[in-house]
Amino acid sequence: VLSTLISKNYPNLISEDNILQIDMGGKYTVLNVLFQGKLRHTRQIYTGGEEITAELVQILKIEAEEARELKEFFP
Repeated sequence: VLSTLISKNYPNLISEDNILQIDMGGKYTVLNVLFQGKLRHTRQIYTGGEEITAELVQILKIEAEEARELKEFFP
């Protein structure tokens, strides 16, 4: 869905030959590979923002809210 929306509405963003789109949600991440504006490969991986937040909490020994703020501050 993301690749279709971008391809149709923002063709100038996909003028390059190869593009990797990353759509990270809370529970999983979708990777789309576009070649000359057309979707060639897609992959869903089961790592998302929630897991990154949990790792920050564990590694940095901070509260979850602080980890979320930190994650959002450094995109």
